[in-house]
Amino acid sequence: MRNTIATALLLILGLTSCKDDRNTIAENKAKIFSELYNQENIKSEYFNIDTRADTTLITKSGSKYRIYANSFELEQNDSTQIIQIEIKEAINPIDFIIGNLTTISNDKILSSDGMLFIGASINDSSINLKNDKEIGIMFPTSKLDEEMLIFEGIKDSTSINWINQKDILNLVLKELEQSY
Repeated sequence: MRNTIATALLLILGLTSCKDDRNTIAENKAKIFSELYNQENIKSEYFNIDTRADTTLITKSGSKYRIYANSFELEQNDSTQIIQIEIKEAINPIDFIIGNLTTISNDKILSSDGMLFIGASINDSSINLKNDKEIGIMFPTSKLDEEMLIFEGIKDSTSINWINQKDILNLVLKELEQSY
C-alpha cells in the first residue's frame, strides 16, 4: 500500500514537472521568437527639418518624401520650427519577416510592395500632421501595379490591421516624379 502511494505521488510529481517543462519551453520559444522577429529590427532614419519650408527627404532605399511648409500642428508658443522626422521602411519580404509585420486587412491576406512608418516630434514630444495636409511619398520600383492600394495600419498588441484603403494614383505620381 505504501509503495502504491509513493509510486502515485512520484508519478504525479513527475507529470507536474513535465507540464511545467513544456510550459517553460513554450515560453522560451515565444521569448526567442519575439526577440528575433519584432518591429525594432526595422531601423529608423531620422531627419531634422524646418517646418517653414517645403522639404524633400530621400531615404537610404531611395524613397522620396515631400513635406510641405507648415504641415504640422505646432503649439502657438513654440518658438522653434525645427522638428524631427522618423521614417521606417519595410520594402522587401525579408523586412516583413524580421519585423514581424503582418499583411492582413480585416482577416484577409494582402499582397504588399512595402510598408512604412512616419513619425514627427519636437523636443521628444509627438506632433501630428494637420488634417488638411499630406506628405507625398514615392517608392522606387521597377514596375507599377495599377491595382495596388494604400492602407492605414492600426496596430494592436499582436498585429497590424490594414484598413481605409485608397487608390495610389500611380499615373499621377509618375507624371509628378517626371516633372519634379
